[in-house]
Amino acid sequence: MSGKKKDQAARKQGDWSKAEEELKKTPRGQNEGEGSRSGAAAYDHSQTEFARHADVTGEANAAKKAMEGPEREQLQDAERSGKSHSHGEDPALYRKGPGARDAGDRERGGSGGGRK
Repeated sequence: MSGKKKDQAARKQGDWSKAEEELKKTPRGQNEGEGSRSGAAAYDHSQTEFARHADVTGEANAAKKAMEGPEREQLQDAERSGKSHSHGEDPALYRKGPGARDAGDRERGGSGGGRK
């Protein structure tokens, strides 16, 4: 493994460790209501860190190369398997007018479905 790949793997492991630490802060068995707020926060944190610090272009090029290589069939099988569990896109993503979701809702902490 090259030095760059080792650094990327270590960063990914570090991001995952941070996410696990966030989850550990919530006492076991504590009901967080609908959804897991600590899990969502850990996920958001790790994704933000990845977007800020990872070699996104390099990762995209690696994915493109994998799709052009011998892994293609396996990757397509995995994609089909994942899509087979889908119920489709959320219609609210394309709704116009009152109650429609706005891309900025997430940053503002809103759900996009409530009153203003």
